[in-house]
Amino acid sequence: MLDYISPVTLVEWVENTAPFLFFDSTPPPAKRLIDLDFVDILRSVRLGYVWPETLAEYVEDYFALCLSAHHATVATFIPTDVDSKIRGLLWKDSKEPESHRRMFEFALRAMKWPLENVSRRYTQVAGLGPVSGHNG
Repeated sequence: MLDYISPVTLVEWVENTAPFLFFDSTPPPAKRLIDLDFVDILRSVRLGYVWPETLAEYVEDYFALCLSAHHATVATFIPTDVDSKIRGLLWKDSKEPESHRRMFEFALRAMKWPLENVSRRYTQVAGLGPVSGHNG
């Protein structure tokens, strides 16, 4: 639906550099991607997620996938290159204010995803919280 990296290809890139995220064979919840956490998003796409038919919902779920791929690989030797989509392109692709609100709320939730699942390269600073490549 969008002329970007295909969702399946993006997940293959993540699996190539962070295969440990796919060891769990428990099926992820049957929900829209924007309602899941990053590992379940990646696993859902890998298992054949059925994408929404409306552009707004598709963009929201693709945004969730891009944030998940970024979180999963930013500390690896081969990070996914989806920053331009996360920071700008997908926001322009979605024209609905309600969709922007859902994407914003998802981005806030993503800021709380655990770092220890994807990296040991971070430190906790008293009064500031974690400091790592994930935090800019």
